[in-house]
Amino acid sequence: MNGARYIVDILCENGVDVVFGYPGATVLSIYDELHKNKKRIRHIRTAHEQGAAHAADAYARASGKTGVVIATSGPGATNLVTGIANAYMDSVPMVVITGNVDQHLIGTDSFQEVDIVGITMSVTKYNCVVHSIDELGHSLRNAFIIAQSGRKGPVLVDVPRDVLESCLSLKSIKKMEAEFDYYHPPESREDCCEHELDRAVQMLTESRNPVILVGGGVKAHRTSHVTDDIKQLAKILDCAICSSLMAVDSIEYDYPYYAGFCGISGNEAANRALDEADLIIAIGTRFSNRMIKSRSEQEVLHSGYTKVLHIDRDRAEINKVIASDCFLVGDAEQILPALIARYREKMEAEDITSGVAVPAITYNMYKRDEILTALSEKVGTDAYIVTDVGNHQMWIARNYPFMQSGRFITSGGLGTMGFGLGAAIGTVTHAKDKPVVLIIGDGGFTMSCHELATIKAYNLPVLVIMVNNGKLGMVYDLQAQKCRGRFSQTVVKRKPLYCNLARSFGMKAYKATCLETFNKAVQQYMDTKKATFIDLCMDIYGRNE
Repeated sequence: MNGARYIVDILCENGVDVVFGYPGATVLSIYDELHKNKKRIRHIRTAHEQGAAHAADAYARASGKTGVVIATSGPGATNLVTGIANAYMDSVPMVVITGNVDQHLIGTDSFQEVDIVGITMSVTKYNCVVHSIDELGHSLRNAFIIAQSGRKGPVLVDVPRDVLESCLSLKSIKKMEAEFDYYHPPESREDCCEHELDRAVQMLTESRNPVILVGGGVKAHRTSHVTDDIKQLAKILDCAICSSLMAVDSIEYDYPYYAGFCGISGNEAANRALDEADLIIAIGTRFSNRMIKSRSEQEVLHSGYTKVLHIDRDRAEINKVIASDCFLVGDAEQILPALIARYREKMEAEDITSGVAVPAITYNMYKRDEILTALSEKVGTDAYIVTDVGNHQMWIARNYPFMQSGRFITSGGLGTMGFGLGAAIGTVTHAKDKPVVLIIGDGGFTMSCHELATIKAYNLPVLVIMVNNGKLGMVYDLQAQKCRGRFSQTVVKRKPLYCNLARSFGMKAYKATCLETFNKAVQQYMDTKKATFIDLCMDIYGRNE
């Protein structure tokens, strides 16, 4: 058995049934084995390696499994870097397999040679070069464990061509597997002692205006237990729930205590709740700088008037951005029930029957958007909504009526323009019969429209809605604010014929200039379940916020 076949067997052993990638010289042996084993593993070849990385990322978000992407050495590997960094920033489990030149050529600046391990060191949980076939099983099996353990993220395994093509006997493989030393994640430091729990409960009882801030770490659980506990805590405290961008669909949009997502582009109600809070109960969040709406809000958080109770499984996030008054390190699935039980015990012991005073806000101030309401009614609550990056992304986060967790796929931490089409490909690969809708700006679409070739090649039923406003909206708005209206390179002066472009890739294409034509186009997609493109030429911004 050669190293390439060994890789395929280990992928199957780890439950991998689909991989994304692009072939090349150093990974020919892997692609030969994938061809021989196509009944075991499906391969999706994207138009560009970056699209493959985004597809593996989104597949992992939608499925809960580990996404896998394969690329050749040199430019094939470097084309993955943005996608790897995107997965790292959003804590997405992904295993990246790159080929490399033969070992005797490493360090000689040979054709298509790069030090991809050195390049990706800062954007992976772990990476390594496999120096012999004896190390291959150990390295790849542990890659899957590391990607899914603790705070999830990408792992890269770089395999030189001579290792892929060298052979190992079945006897040797069985011996190595019997002696295999699995990676054991370090014991998490559980700073959730009795004293800290008591301190947290004391903060809850003293607070008159608390708010719960939910981050992407909650969504990563993929179970209803944590969100149920969060909703229970909100009901007990009679307080609002706000979310970060990465946690937008964790709480149903119409839940009475949900105020929306907060931050620079967030909902008014959520930002108001944070402004007026005297206690922020932050669960699974990094306190991104885009989450804090303004400098004055940052000053409030640092002033001591607003106290912070931070719950996170990653000790490194505690006190990194915002100083906490109390922190509980560990899994929210264990911490929240303990916190709720301890709070109730204290309330009963002190014979306190009423909750805290009701904050001076209406919790759920969700405003309906006619386009998104119409879209959600037609595609249903099972639909996956994927976005690229820009103003349209914030439009969706503020206004789309999500009813199920895990249905919002977007780039948060890195904010990667061009993420959307690759991500839609990965999502629809998992979604099977569920609708997959991509909302993308004309800038992001132009950046990545080559991935329409992938949608055509694999007959993927994606609904692509391109917001056509003729400008790079988010940067355009910044120039309007900070450059006194000097719009440098943010206005599209010669627009492509977008519908014609989509049709050339075999898609049904519609230009929507009113709600009626938009509805007809969406209904056509739902009736046919075939790839459809909508050029949305309607004013979507400023309607609700």
